[in-house]
Amino acid sequence: MHRLRKNIHKLVKILFKTVIFCSLSQIVIADPMWKISDNWVCNKKFSSKTLVDNNTFYGEQLDELKKTFPNDNYDVINGPGNFYLINDHDPWTFFIDFKNSKKIHQSGEYDLLVDKYFYEAKNWPDQHILVFKSKDSDFYQITEVEYNSYYNEYWYRYSDGPRTGGSNGVASIIMFKCNVVE
Repeated sequence: MHRLRKNIHKLVKILFKTVIFCSLSQIVIADPMWKISDNWVCNKKFSSKTLVDNNTFYGEQLDELKKTFPNDNYDVINGPGNFYLINDHDPWTFFIDFKNSKKIHQSGEYDLLVDKYFYEAKNWPDQHILVFKSKDSDFYQITEVEYNSYYNEYWYRYSDGPRTGGSNGVASIIMFKCNVVE
């Protein structure tokens, strides 16, 4: 009986150590993407555009489309915010080179990476904030790269409001899936 107790005690200790080890191995210490790799490639996957203001170039186009094709449902309730385009974009790829602080477009043009921040979230995806400046102008773009540990995916995204230069009353959101360059 004493020997059985001793063996049960050993088994309980082993089981306890195994449970502790397994639970600790699930804890992931997040790193900023620039510590994971110096080079990333990002491919455009999703985009959406929504007309916010009818009194713009796109609003006038929408009115012309409704006159030309009256049976098509371009604008569900005849108001701003209802005319939208989903994934109406050309393929686009760019590279982020953290070592040289650049975002290199597929055209060869590049923007300068002027600042970066990392916010480790406990119950939400981690956030990487990247600030790029056009090398040819004073234009800055603030982007977010979200890391989801469950899917092990990095999503680069940015948006333009309806009053951003060239937006013509259209708000847009663009998302790129990013991977380490191998």
